[in-house]
Amino acid sequence: MTSAMIFILCRRIHIQGRILIWTIIGAAAGMLIGTVGIAPHVASNFVKLIFACMWMSFAILTIVKNREFCAHSGVHPIEKTVAMRVGLLVGVTGGIIASIIGIGVEMALYTVLVLLYRCDLKIAVPTAVSAMAVTSVMGLAVHLWLGDIPRDVVMKFLAAGPLVIFGAPIGTYIVSVIPRIRTLYFVSTLCIVQFVWTLNRLERTTTEWIFVAVAMTLASTAFALMYRRGRRDL
Repeated sequence: MTSAMIFILCRRIHIQGRILIWTIIGAAAGMLIGTVGIAPHVASNFVKLIFACMWMSFAILTIVKNREFCAHSGVHPIEKTVAMRVGLLVGVTGGIIASIIGIGVEMALYTVLVLLYRCDLKIAVPTAVSAMAVTSVMGLAVHLWLGDIPRDVVMKFLAAGPLVIFGAPIGTYIVSVIPRIRTLYFVSTLCIVQFVWTLNRLERTTTEWIFVAVAMTLASTAFALMYRRGRRDL
């Protein structure tokens, strides 16, 4: 993410800077709250389910509204006070989720920009990537401060680092030249595959099925409400 953000900034790709700044500020608080007070108390199987359900809900949203999202152009102006309130809420929420499963800020900001403000995907995606890039650095700093990073995680990070440094900018460039509608359908397919794979790997207890049903219902309801609000404000 950090490598991709550097590539985005170097190419001077347009981002929604005002709401991004407030999202980062909120994410700092959310990351700290989640890491210290919430993440240690969440069971590993539910961490996997939260991750899977978030991406599955994203896939459903994309498949249903893909053509409409890809037709958006530009972004509606966001007032300073609105950007502050929305950015802080998105940042705190996304930061807490990211502290538990490693992602969250980028998806929260992306959905808000696209559903509420009908933002062009060429603006929404790099803005969301930038938010997650900064949040990931903050998360790393928090865990370095806590001293709870296992040695095997460090070794995997060092092994993956060289690939990511070059892979992220290359991926960012490829996505910029491939039609967005095809890219989003491909990503949605991957989300569905990982959801099915995650469920297959778990024990699939009654509690886990209930959790999946509740999580998917809440996510779908939140997306529907944001979509209707954004459509009403057009």
